[in-house]
Amino acid sequence: MKVIKYTEFILEATDTIENYSNSLLGVLKNRINKMFEYESEPEEGSEEDQMTIKKAKFSSNKDKNKPTFKEFGVRLDSSEISNKNTCLTVKFSDDENSYSIFIKVDTAGVAQDIAAFPKEDDKDFSIEDIKKCHVTLKKYNIDTFEIVGQLDKNVDVKSLDEEYLINLKIELDDMFEDDEEKFEIETK
Repeated sequence: MKVIKYTEFILEATDTIENYSNSLLGVLKNRINKMFEYESEPEEGSEEDQMTIKKAKFSSNKDKNKPTFKEFGVRLDSSEISNKNTCLTVKFSDDENSYSIFIKVDTAGVAQDIAAFPKEDDKDFSIEDIKKCHVTLKKYNIDTFEIVGQLDKNVDVKSLDEEYLINLKIELDDMFEDDEEKFEIETK
């Protein structure tokens, strides 16, 4: 039998920081999955292709100047939340490389600026109070599955949108371009 303090007992019975973090990761997972919804679009001419009010609102709200994953030929492979380490893992690929995004919310409070815990004891806490998260983007060679490069950033949760993730992918691609393309031999 394990003896615990009364305050620890109360914390077990109420919502914990991990629960809020997992809720936020669920929201982010849904947001990211919607970025790849073009993959499940029906073929032209089908009955499902008719314009609905929801589709009309979505298409009118979408800014035509912003880049999309569809334009880059990127496909969603998987997205899952790990409750063990409070992390969202999203895997996607294009014709040349495979990518993994790891979005982690700091629940331990080690880094005060990205911590997912209430700063004021008397204030109610919600997922909107989690302002920052840590994003790791890894690039893999699609043939050998070896890591080509990695990029780590602390990010505002609200800035995690399709445009930001595409710019992150482009930054990683520019940092770790294939050496074969850069290497040229000049002969006389």
